[in-house]
Amino acid sequence: RAISIFRTSYSHLIELGRRGGRLAGARVWLSQGAPHAAVYTPVHVQPAAADAGGSVADMPASLTSGSLHRADALDGAPASTSVFWRTTLLNNWARAVGYDFAWGLIEAAQREVEAATRAAADRAEEAAAAAGSEVEAARLLAEADSAAAALSAQRHHDLIAALMTRLHDGYLIEPHAPKLQLTKLWYP
Repeated sequence: RAISIFRTSYSHLIELGRRGGRLAGARVWLSQGAPHAAVYTPVHVQPAAADAGGSVADMPASLTSGSLHRADALDGAPASTSVFWRTTLLNNWARAVGYDFAWGLIEAAQREVEAATRAAADRAEEAAAAAGSEVEAARLLAEADSAAAALSAQRHHDLIAALMTRLHDGYLIEPHAPKLQLTKLWYP
């Protein structure tokens, strides 16, 4: 079976051997929910403690929070709510209005966020490679990972609102025109 089915709980892609294995040897692109509706976030495999106390930096909350017992997609700040429920909401809305109509918006957001977070991760790896210690390098990577997760979470949240605003009740609506422009999608 394809991994991109609605029952997929999470997926990840791993880039190994980056930068010759020094400091930022691997990057994991994470997401939860159906991959076709997901926005992936880069997270670095950190080889050193993130602080002098020996603990490793916490993973971003949007990638570690959530429960199947309660949807939190619209609760609080996107960076502190689960990626799973945003992806699930997005996927279900797209399925309801028709993937043919929703796919362009989803794919554009995915490309935009994944390009921005890839560039930021590359910059963080450069800074980590120049850091004075492995602890400092790990801190820089952890900060970049948190910023990438926050950007991904916010853009994914904004995508839900855009999709709901533009595609509903059998219409494609252009909300940014001076006068709302409606295009009938299903009805003659």
